[in-house]
Amino acid sequence: MRRSRFIGLLLFLIIIAVSLLTPYVYSQQAVGATDTAVATSSGSLVGSWITSSGGAVVQIVPCGPGLCGRIVGIELGQNDPMPNDWAGVTQCHLTIIRTVPALDGSSDAVWTGTIINPRDGRAYHALITLDQAHQLRLRGYVGLPLFGRTQIWTPYKGPMFSDCRLPTAKD
Repeated sequence: MRRSRFIGLLLFLIIIAVSLLTPYVYSQQAVGATDTAVATSSGSLVGSWITSSGGAVVQIVPCGPGLCGRIVGIELGQNDPMPNDWAGVTQCHLTIIRTVPALDGSSDAVWTGTIINPRDGRAYHALITLDQAHQLRLRGYVGLPLFGRTQIWTPYKGPMFSDCRLPTAKD
């Protein structure tokens, strides 16, 4: 009985340690110590980013003390209708990211918050950092960052349209 309690407590402490150290590890991967202040003060995360699949553009803007990201571009065929979210509302201009600076003291360049899958409405925890190649690293996860997936988004410099349609190679 004592042994099983000890093992349970040990596993609990390991999970707590991993959850506390993960933002620190991601901040070290994202920005070197001398680059941290520059990335934050210049607002490097603010801007338009193309997702890793290349199918959407998300614009990140300041909102309150944090950042918000909304869909501003979706790659669609010429006759394809604009997709709707889980509630039946158009995905064009849908806010899918809400973050605040990480409060763990690891780095000013780590943002924590939530990201919503626009297809099914599921919300995930998110860690967002900017790496030295100026790529946005977004780690979405449930529970602990250890059990998540990282996407790498790149800056988007192409044209934007009010109806959220991205130009395709065919256009």
